[in-house]
Amino acid sequence: MNINFLSRDENAIFTFILSDPKEILFFLRNIAKFNWADKMQEDSIEVIPVDYDSENILVCKPDIIAKVTIENNTVYIFIFFVSKVPECGMKSIILSNMLLFWEKKIKEGTDKVPRVIPIVVYNGKETWTEPIER
Repeated sequence: MNINFLSRDENAIFTFILSDPKEILFFLRNIAKFNWADKMQEDSIEVIPVDYDSENILVCKPDIIAKVTIENNTVYIFIFFVSKVPECGMKSIILSNMLLFWEKKIKEGTDKVPRVIPIVVYNGKETWTEPIER
């Protein structure tokens, strides 16, 4: 992965670190402390490209998409690093991304809509005003 550490993208370092499947696992288990992360097959984690928005209609896309296996089910984890509270609302951003992702998977021949777990990591200075759900 080619990354410019001098870029203005303050989240580039997070994206760089979590491009490693072992770091994704560490993040989900030890930092975010999601119980379901303990059920992930460690060798199943695969970082996949964010390539479902060919027309560039989305305002915000996940920084990382990880394809994982949890209890014999394929699950996609969308990780968004956010440094500003989005004006249009994070829920609509997440839903828009999921819909385009599902549309791509259906066009590829998937017979079932894949499970998606969205995760938002906020590191901004403003107070986060979106609902927080865990």
